[in-house]
Amino acid sequence: MIHCCIDIGNTRAKTAIFEDGVIILYDERKNMGVRFLGQLFNKYAIEKAIISSTRHEDPKVSEWLRSRIPYEFLNHETAVPITNLYHTPKTLGKDRLAGVIGVWNEFPNQNSLLIDAGTCITVDFIDEKGQYHGGTISPGLHLRSRALHNFTKKLPLIEPIEGTPVEGKTTTDAILSGIMHGTFFEMQGFIRHYKSTFGSLNVIVTGGDTPFFEKNLKTAIFARPKIVLFGLNKILEYKSELTA
Repeated sequence: MIHCCIDIGNTRAKTAIFEDGVIILYDERKNMGVRFLGQLFNKYAIEKAIISSTRHEDPKVSEWLRSRIPYEFLNHETAVPITNLYHTPKTLGKDRLAGVIGVWNEFPNQNSLLIDAGTCITVDFIDEKGQYHGGTISPGLHLRSRALHNFTKKLPLIEPIEGTPVEGKTTTDAILSGIMHGTFFEMQGFIRHYKSTFGSLNVIVTGGDTPFFEKNLKTAIFARPKIVLFGLNKILEYKSELTA
């Protein structure tokens, strides 16, 4: 089976073409439209498609896909291979849901924590029974920097960079320390909490700022930049299993 899986985030649209569970094409761009899809369909014999989006559904894209193949726009009513314990599933970010499904697919029957470090940082937990418990949402590194600049009168806008000591001795270094080390300590605290509560724990990191966490977290982690796309593909496979 050839699947087209699209993850539309706050800043980028990521597309993967899967053939029998293996990515044979990956693309990342600012926006994704019908023209690009047409190019993919001309090159690959795509049989099913799914989109997860943090934005609104694009009616032109959805109409174009529905007129050609079985198509799923991921929402709270989509059948998924895990148990969702989130109290407000309609408001749950679809990238968060797809991400933990991707984690469960790769690490079945294990406690796992997914850290998605993008525009926002989300931390989501799925237990060894395949139960998704929810998690946290906080500003990402760049968003923290912009917030400090936009909501104060004198603090400058600083680009997040590594290598700043914890004890910032200039205003610039103090801002950088608060952003970089503060986020790092925050993630360490979440990892300690879940390990102390549930015992053994896989820690998976995805998103644009993965390299920062991969380098600095003092625990064994798995970097999986395409985990959301793998989760979307798993949803399509699961749907096929239900109708087989």
